[in-house]
Amino acid sequence: NMIREIRIEDLLGRDEITINMKEVSSFLAGKRVMVTGGAGSIGSELSRLISSFPVEQIIVLDAAETPLHNIQLELTDREKGKDGFSAEEFNNKFNFVIADVRDVARIEKVFETYKPQIVFHAAAYKHVPLMEANPCEAINANVIGSRNVADMAVKYGVEKMVMVSTDKAV
Repeated sequence: NMIREIRIEDLLGRDEITINMKEVSSFLAGKRVMVTGGAGSIGSELSRLISSFPVEQIIVLDAAETPLHNIQLELTDREKGKDGFSAEEFNNKFNFVIADVRDVARIEKVFETYKPQIVFHAAAYKHVPLMEANPCEAINANVIGSRNVADMAVKYGVEKMVMVSTDKAV
């Protein structure tokens, strides 16, 4: 009877952060939002969450075809379950783009085409031992790719860019 259940707050070593979802929703309402790395572990969660808000458009961008296809199927199935689902409305709200943040010309074309107002940049390699063995690829994706996205965000007048990273990717 001395053992108590462990709560997530016990493991965090800090107070749990609470997010005002109404504030986030109103901030994103009516905006064109892009998520780079949108099919990855963090990016897919962001894509799911952002797509639940009243955004004008969400651009889910990833270099990996199969994971991007999987999140596309998941979000399509979720939207189909809603009353009043329209394939046309879905196609207007969701864009699934295969692109690599390391390819500056492609990233510029994506910004030029979709004109995102908010960018969540979650594209990165994160497996430390693998990246230590392949440092050029880590630098190309995590540093140069991030710079490419940031440069295009500035060039195309993005209102806000949020770089999302695990401590591992940094």
